[in-house]
Amino acid sequence: MGDERTKMKNRHILGAVLSLIMEHAGPLGRMTSALFLMVFVLLPSLLFAPSYSLNSTSSTLAGTPGVHNLYWQDSAGLSGYIFQFCNGTWNGTGCGGGGASNWADSSCSYKRQLNFSTGFGTQNLTNFPVLVVLSSSRINYSSTSSSDIRFYDSDNSTLLYKETELWNSSGKSYIWVKKLSLNNNTKDYIWAYYNCSNTNSDSKTQVWDSNYTAVYHSNSSSGGTLVDSTNKYNGTQTNTPTATTGQIDGAMNYAVSSQQYYSTSITPGKTFTWEVWANISSYTTYHTMICTSSTNYQLFDQNGSALSIWTPESGMGGVNAGVTGLSAGTSYYFVEVRDGDSITNGYKFYKNGALTSTQYTTGTWSPSNTIMIADRADSLTQAFNGALDEIRISSTNRSASWLNATYLTGMDQLITYGSEQAKGSSGWVNDSWVAFSSGMCSTPYTACWSNVTKVINSTGNAVIAWCVSTNNTLNVSNGTSCSPPFTYLTVAQTPTQLNQSASPSQPQLYGTVVNFICNYSNASNNAPITGATVYVNLNSFNYTATYNATTGNYTYTNSTLPLGSNTWYCIANETGYQSQTGSTQTYTITLSSNTTIVSLSPADGSAVTQRTVKFTYNVTWVAYTPINCSLWDSSSGTFSFALLNSSRLVNASQNNITKTYSRDYDSITWAIQCCDSSGACPMSSQQIVAVHTSNIGISASPPSPQCINSLVYFYCNYTDGNGIPIQNALVNMSFGSKIYSNDPALLLLGYPPVYYNSSLGEYYFYTIIINSQGDYPYNCSASQNGYPYNSTSSTYTIKDLLNSSLSVNSTPATPSVYGTSVYFNGTYTNTSGAQPIILTNALCSLTIPGPITYNNLIFNTTTNSYGVLVDALAPYDNNYVFQCSQTCFQTASYHGYFYMSYSGLPLSPALTFEDPLYSTKTNGTSHKLISAASSNDSFVANISYSMSGSGWVYTMVTKPIKDNPQCNELPPPDSSKILLVKNSTYIADTSPTGCPQVNSSYAGVIFEDDYCGRISNCNLASLPYAYNFTSPIYNSISNASYVLLNGDYHVVQNISKLREFYLNGYYRASNYAPSFLMRLSGQFTQSPYGMESFVKINQFVSPTSAVDYYYFNSSLNPLTVYKIKGMPNCENKAACSQPPPHFYLDNEIAVANSSGTYTHLQIYTGGMSLVTP
Repeated sequence: MGDERTKMKNRHILGAVLSLIMEHAGPLGRMTSALFLMVFVLLPSLLFAPSYSLNSTSSTLAGTPGVHNLYWQDSAGLSGYIFQFCNGTWNGTGCGGGGASNWADSSCSYKRQLNFSTGFGTQNLTNFPVLVVLSSSRINYSSTSSSDIRFYDSDNSTLLYKETELWNSSGKSYIWVKKLSLNNNTKDYIWAYYNCSNTNSDSKTQVWDSNYTAVYHSNSSSGGTLVDSTNKYNGTQTNTPTATTGQIDGAMNYAVSSQQYYSTSITPGKTFTWEVWANISSYTTYHTMICTSSTNYQLFDQNGSALSIWTPESGMGGVNAGVTGLSAGTSYYFVEVRDGDSITNGYKFYKNGALTSTQYTTGTWSPSNTIMIADRADSLTQAFNGALDEIRISSTNRSASWLNATYLTGMDQLITYGSEQAKGSSGWVNDSWVAFSSGMCSTPYTACWSNVTKVINSTGNAVIAWCVSTNNTLNVSNGTSCSPPFTYLTVAQTPTQLNQSASPSQPQLYGTVVNFICNYSNASNNAPITGATVYVNLNSFNYTATYNATTGNYTYTNSTLPLGSNTWYCIANETGYQSQTGSTQTYTITLSSNTTIVSLSPADGSAVTQRTVKFTYNVTWVAYTPINCSLWDSSSGTFSFALLNSSRLVNASQNNITKTYSRDYDSITWAIQCCDSSGACPMSSQQIVAVHTSNIGISASPPSPQCINSLVYFYCNYTDGNGIPIQNALVNMSFGSKIYSNDPALLLLGYPPVYYNSSLGEYYFYTIIINSQGDYPYNCSASQNGYPYNSTSSTYTIKDLLNSSLSVNSTPATPSVYGTSVYFNGTYTNTSGAQPIILTNALCSLTIPGPITYNNLIFNTTTNSYGVLVDALAPYDNNYVFQCSQTCFQTASYHGYFYMSYSGLPLSPALTFEDPLYSTKTNGTSHKLISAASSNDSFVANISYSMSGSGWVYTMVTKPIKDNPQCNELPPPDSSKILLVKNSTYIADTSPTGCPQVNSSYAGVIFEDDYCGRISNCNLASLPYAYNFTSPIYNSISNASYVLLNGDYHVVQNISKLREFYLNGYYRASNYAPSFLMRLSGQFTQSPYGMESFVKINQFVSPTSAVDYYYFNSSLNPLTVYKIKGMPNCENKAACSQPPPHFYLDNEIAVANSSGTYTHLQIYTGGMSLVTP
């Protein structure tokens, strides 16, 4: 193929030479001798350009370097060549390049290929943030901007998310791009498109996967807020850190003397990754980079040129991160990874992408404090001293591959930047001209090789095209190898997998023979790959591993491992297969042969809240393998063997023994003992643990269901597993939406308290009467230090009152003869159902005049009724009330009367109360007498003194000049008079905007109409009042007359005749009565100077004595006596509450005749008119 192309080129050269000869020939076509000589010497070279042959490639394996060989010859001497490469986009006629079919965004004029380095780890990465660093040597800034440039994945169609950290057209620009899948083993790349006709905005929160809790680029120009690119947790500054130069764009500088730091609201989880680029100025103490401080601290810091860590659960502290020899003024990439609780090698530490140390998480960690940056809250003097950049907090344990790739991209070592391609241009990549050197030539310089190595496209079956243009020392060139170019198809690599292990397991004694094993296999069928090149990198040196056909493994053996921690990993590759590099492992060699035991959990002095307890411990052995391990405890009363470990022991890792206890313990001493093959039985240090469980129960009294208006007590019983009440617990109880508590914080907020009943061993609260029906949830929750929280709930049902009825009968029936005993019985019935049901558990009572009440009437099963025999009925009408009630039923009342006829003393024409001497005073023209009142219990109660209600007043009436006055037409204010109004329409509103003086300027108020009851602003509660009279009183009560306004019962009474008799009556001498002076001083015993008022003595049954003093004498009358409202010294409530003298009466029967029975109270209230609203 090369020879024909050379001949075609030479024909063109020959024509050029002949033209030159003709130009220099003479008129006869003759040449000069010099010209002839030149043609003679040069013509062979001019006729022949460099020729080529033996084209070949060393590899067609996708994603691998391939040498493209071409042999050149030229007799004049070879000068140099240009290599042209079309890497996988040859379409038969041209290289894809900038053609429309190979252009992702038609709005853009240019693109560049950004190629990623392989071998950054052992796994492909998903959603990885790569850093694109641009400069004037990598892009033409005049053709693009931060809102113009965009990035597409290797498929040349998927637009990728980006965040521009800095755009600096005069220097470096930093852009973070989310690579959906970053391939570790084969060539991978993205495309940068720019000089576009539209814009492409940043989507910074989309760049960082969901496992990133916060990403701080630390590029604030003035301190201020530390911005989180995930937009979740911005940092808040203290003491103003300053901006400085960082590893990537800017950083924040912190001064330990100024205690500068940022605080966040991030509470880390049990699994996390912390990353930071740190450049310390100088070492003075511990210098915090990232931490959670105070309780359950987690510190990631530097101290004395070493990486330092402090963890709360593992007993680690100080320089335990495997990094020493750090230099001030140097930027390092540090990472701390926590895999979770109680995990072998659960802590990992990295420096500049390489694993430096692993530590065992020996227990659990419950983070409770938030993350701080550059300082710790409980020790501010341990602040960082220098610059921190690119701080990242993740909620997952990032892999070694991820962290090494992060380091490489931060160092700008992960990407190589391709040349610019213009839209519509060829996809050919032209190398620079290369001069042939002697090392390229077998015969310098007439026979040379143009051997060029290129990394082949990573996709299988991609079409590769290449060619070379060469010139000789006469500058005659040959580029015919490009018309057409040489082509070949790529062959896909076979996917592989790599597993690595060491035997025996670490740690081992010095001199132990250790086998490092690499299993390199086909990922599709797990078949071993034979003939591969496999190394074990041990302490940074590569050693060849030998293949074992029996095991299918590659093994390297070493018996001289140095003391301490040795790092190692496998490296494997084979033609046609993906190469693999394993993650870094450690192998520890020690001189110790003792078995050591460390008790892990439960922690010393702690309490467990269940009876099944897992005792965990770490047992480590070197020379002698433990035969067994056992639990010792004091549950039997003495510290002794308790239980043997039943599972296989794991060296230098967590083991456990689980025991179930039959009861609770306040204190158990425990330890682990392990006996090894040497006969030694070491024991761990003794620790103390409490085993506390709890039970909780709730109850109510009376039990559910009950009915409305029930008073209910709720109890909560909180005990330990042995049934003993737990005192001083924190208890919250609820009924419906109401909460009761003994929590001091809630009590300060006004929550009602929960009380402790020491006799019952129960917490309880009681609620008020529940006055509405429904199902009410109630709950109790309780907790105490060292005991488990417990809670329980139930429902309490309140029902509505059921309908009931009451029928009453008497034996004999009314009427009857005075003195006859009467049996009253009532039947109390449930009428809420279809059929009435007699209620047999009710409380029934009977009230008769006197008043006399018979309670707790007995149920008669014969008559199915409640009854009582009464022999105290008075003559004539007896009003009585029969009443029954039972839980969940409506109270029923029956009002009746029973008539008792009287057949005693002869009828008197009139029962009078008179003064026999009054007629002599008036010349016999008239008698002073008082008529008896009718038997009216309410009337008697109205007139007798009581301290309840609104009181009363006996005073003068004052009227306005109009029947329906305005507020300004009322009589002058006078607190000694009663206001009497016919029509209250304009004055009944007693609010501040109405007529407030009505309620404050008079002794009492009487309205004849009912307007006050029909409006909401009529408020007369502060003084005696009455309104809404059925009969007119306004005209019957004259102005300036006296009345008794009874505020207890809202009635108006005229007691003028009684007052007149009291004030104007005559007296006679009596040795049974007190004297006049004794009366004035309130003494009511007998006196030889006694005197009493005249009464009609023969009307009294017995004794025949005047009433007015007899009922003051407690030795003669043990009954209750009554003061009479409106009488002297009892004109109002305040006056009547003072000591005597007063006008007293009792309610004892004084007269019994054909006209009826009359008490003293009825007689002395006789003749008074009563006006009732």
